[in-house]
Amino acid sequence: MFQPTDISLPHLRAGVHEALKLWSKPNDDTSPLSHLYLFHQAGQTRSANARRLTNDLLLQALTTMEDRYDAFLADLLRRRFLENTPVAAVANEKNMAEATAHKKQRQAIEQLADILAGQERLARQAVITALEQRLNLPAPTDLFGVNAYLKRVGDALLSPEPAWLVAIEGLGGIGKTALANAVIRRVALTHHFQQIAWVSAKQQEFWPG
Repeated sequence: MFQPTDISLPHLRAGVHEALKLWSKPNDDTSPLSHLYLFHQAGQTRSANARRLTNDLLLQALTTMEDRYDAFLADLLRRRFLENTPVAAVANEKNMAEATAHKKQRQAIEQLADILAGQERLARQAVITALEQRLNLPAPTDLFGVNAYLKRVGDALLSPEPAWLVAIEGLGGIGKTALANAVIRRVALTHHFQQIAWVSAKQQEFWPG
């Protein structure tokens, strides 16, 4: 199951390179880009195997790269990976040394990964913004030293085993609401639940008077 993590550019660049190398390989159920929310979002909207979803993400990013950034580098990646042209042939076409072609290829992969990272951030933020507007969530706060608790609560909510009630307990003012707020934003990116509700359950609302 997809669980959102921080975007690591070195990890993403390695994944993009691997995904490009697999462009023309047989279909399978795995993807070097499966850690991206974009990948799972695409899988929710249409039926396609992992290779097709991955290639579509690459192609969209390549088109953006070609239109808005560097058409030369985008074309180099198309020739090298989408058309499976040997690097020596690409170097000859581009009138450059083979070593220069390798360098340009690395630059192109880095730029493509940067574009995907930007698209990933925008996609995640769109989900969170829509959630905030629909649920009127409290403003997010900076939390420190709570990663273990975030993971524990998130894992409990996303577990395939029954967990009808997950409680966050503690003294008043200790940060339970802030923790729940952070968890709900993370869980919203998993597509595990069809809908999410936020209810402020205060004692005076249950026993007025």
